[in-house]
Amino acid sequence: MRALRDRKFASWILAASAILSILAFGGAGLDRERGRALLAHDGEKGIRYDLEFRAEAAYNLARVAEGYEAFPSGSAERLYAARERLIDALARGDALAARDANGALEAAYLAAYENVGEYGLSGEDAAFASGQAADFEAVAFTLRKSGYNALAADYNALRGRFPARLIGWATGVGALPVYDGNP
Repeated sequence: MRALRDRKFASWILAASAILSILAFGGAGLDRERGRALLAHDGEKGIRYDLEFRAEAAYNLARVAEGYEAFPSGSAERLYAARERLIDALARGDALAARDANGALEAAYLAAYENVGEYGLSGEDAAFASGQAADFEAVAFTLRKSGYNALAADYNALRGRFPARLIGWATGVGALPVYDGNP
């Protein structure tokens, strides 16, 4: 009880409480702004929905690829691996890793689909693969042109200023990726 009556000790306790409060409430505010940007696109679905859609389109193409020997060796495996990397990043909530995984998924998808006409697909499989590719690219366009990118850039600018930069670093609330078509 004597320690509580010591002014120096009380000053340290007050300073520590103030710092912890700033970090807790500042981190919560940054996280709230980050969440707004992530959900800003396409109503309640958010950018995550588009990334999950692309992961499923890659899975569908990999399933088609497994049925044809003419598909380049390892195409399905590369698609599955890239898809898992994206799903894992989304599950962890790591937006920057999800952006990088999306780029890897796109590269694997385009490599597998590039010469799909040469693989001897049946009419139904060819139509399905073509439709999936069109949807895959449409979502890439949506990612690049959505309002999310402007909100992510605004959030990143906010997070880059003092004291938000320090609070973000201390609380682990990171920057958001921008889907502008550049890796």
